[in-house]
Amino acid sequence: MPEIITTPQALVQTTNGKRFYVYSGVTAVSSAETELIDVENIGERDILLSFRVGAQTNSGSTFLLKIKSNDITVYQTILNIDDHVKPYGFDSYNQILPANSKLTITLTSSSATVNWTLSGHGQYV
Repeated sequence: MPEIITTPQALVQTTNGKRFYVYSGVTAVSSAETELIDVENIGERDILLSFRVGAQTNSGSTFLLKIKSNDITVYQTILNIDDHVKPYGFDSYNQILPANSKLTITLTSSSATVNWTLSGHGQYV
C-alpha cells in the first residue's frame, strides 16, 4: 500500500525543471480558516497552478476556498459538498501567480470538521 501524505509538501520541481507538483496531505478543516498549502516563495518564475481539493465525507457542509497571493485573496468560492462532490474531487482550479510571491490556499467550514486533501501540479511560465 502506498504511503499516505499527511503533511503539506512545498512546490516540488520535476527532474526536468519545467513543471512542479504540490500536495496538502490530509488536513482537518474546521470553522477556523485552515491552510492547506502555504508556500513562502514560489520561486523566480511565474507559475500556472492547477489543483483539485477533495473531501473525505459527504456531510452536507459548505466550505469557503481561498487562493491568496502575498496574503491577498485573488480567488474565492463556496464549495457545497452535496452539490459539488465528484468521483475524483471537486472541479479543477487554475491560477497564474507572479514570481517571488507567497502562495496560500485555505478552507473554512460552515459547520462540521471534515478531512480534506489538495493535489496540484503546474508549470513555469
